[in-house]
Amino acid sequence: MPNYKYKCDCGWSETISESISADPDGQACPECPGIMHRIIIAPRINLKRNTFGEWYKEQAGKELFGDS
Repeated sequence: MPNYKYKCDCGWSETISESISADPDGQACPECPGIMHRIIIAPRINLKRNTFGEWYKEQAGKELFGDS
């Protein structure tokens, strides 16, 4: 089961393991009478575009003219 981070308006947050089909806003806050809301956690990834020019400079030149 995936882990989801839930956060309440009072500031309380926790990570809960539950099924994908579970209600995203159905968790009661243990600190106050409020309802916790699911927060989407995305990994930080660095996407770099690999253009043909970069590939040509790094790979084709070495293959054609040797390591230099």
